[in-house]
Amino acid sequence: MNYNIKERSKNSLKINLRYVYLLVLGALYVLSSTSWKLPVIEINYSILFYAFILIIPFLIINSYSISKKFVIFYIFFILFLLIHILIPLVKLNFIPSVNPKDMPYVVEYLIKLLLGPIVIYLFSKIIKNKEDLIYFMFTSAATLVVIYVYLHYLYIFVYGEPYVGVVIDGFGMKAYKNTFALSLVLLFPYFFYYCIQKKYSYIVRLVSLLAIITIFVAMFFINSRSMVIIGIIEMLIFFYFSSSRKFKFFVIIAAICASPLLTNISSDIFYSKIYKNSFNPDVELQEIISSYENYYILKSHRGWLLHEAVNGSMKNLFIGHGMGEFRIRDTNRGSRTDTHNDFTLILYEYGLIGFLLLVYFFYYLIKKFYNYKKLFKIHKDKDNYDLVVASFASIIGIIISMLFTN
Repeated sequence: MNYNIKERSKNSLKINLRYVYLLVLGALYVLSSTSWKLPVIEINYSILFYAFILIIPFLIINSYSISKKFVIFYIFFILFLLIHILIPLVKLNFIPSVNPKDMPYVVEYLIKLLLGPIVIYLFSKIIKNKEDLIYFMFTSAATLVVIYVYLHYLYIFVYGEPYVGVVIDGFGMKAYKNTFALSLVLLFPYFFYYCIQKKYSYIVRLVSLLAIITIFVAMFFINSRSMVIIGIIEMLIFFYFSSSRKFKFFVIIAAICASPLLTNISSDIFYSKIYKNSFNPDVELQEIISSYENYYILKSHRGWLLHEAVNGSMKNLFIGHGMGEFRIRDTNRGSRTDTHNDFTLILYEYGLIGFLLLVYFFYYLIKKFYNYKKLFKIHKDKDNYDLVVASFASIIGIIISMLFTN
């Protein structure tokens, strides 16, 4: 009898710790995208976020059970990376013209790639059910609302800038804003899901609604084109597939009410969002575009990077150049930047094999979501159906984000 009481108390403690852990993890997810550091100990929040996924569950909640399939996959993944890291290592050690400062970049790049699949896999083990997800999403929503309101006040009213960033050093810099914007917009569909589900508490639905409003405001002020594009596409996907007629009706009414405001936005504002600092209302748009060289369909710096990645892959017969090689290639014109497009970056550095593996990974996820969506629709399970739709919209958002950033 005493043994059973002790066991129940122990299990209850684990459950309570698990919920606290998920609440903290949700807040750290948003904080990790700001580049901020934890005061006093000066540890970056992103390091804490990864530590909470990789280490903490082993210590307090025993959440992990690693499958043999993942172990086999990870062994092949490491071998694949090791093959592709040999080229930059040889180059950095034996070619005098290569900057030795590029070595830390390649090593850091390797560490990120090695940790990436583990973090994704373990995160799927941490969020085991809808109850776990709601704890994570609740604090993510609350944290992003608080942080954005603070940043909006700081940049607009204190710094006097026409945009919102995340650097709070007193200068109003734009650095890291895309990472922050992306972290918000990838949660966007889930907040729609929680808003339309009546079974969740009033506070959960209210916080989700505030998060949706915050993201809409952020789309205009953060000045991130990828955030706007991803957010609109995610919203359209959720609108199209959602089982809630009331939600669709509300969106249509809101769009009709907002249309006069949208039509009053001048073309100057629109083009300044698309071309950012390069746009001058006194100069014809055609002159701005023609000032760039023609790289495929884009006449811009990003177009040049796209051209470099695709042409470089073709010249190498679609065999990977090696890890981190795009940034330190001979034709970089002194611009040590990535492609701003993960698909072409993988094609350039890991070849056609790496590119096809990435495409297959997303095909597998989309097919899995489609099968679940079909199953829940047949069984008329609207709750799980809308959750799958939200997950599907977020996955599409991730795919689109890879076309813009890295």
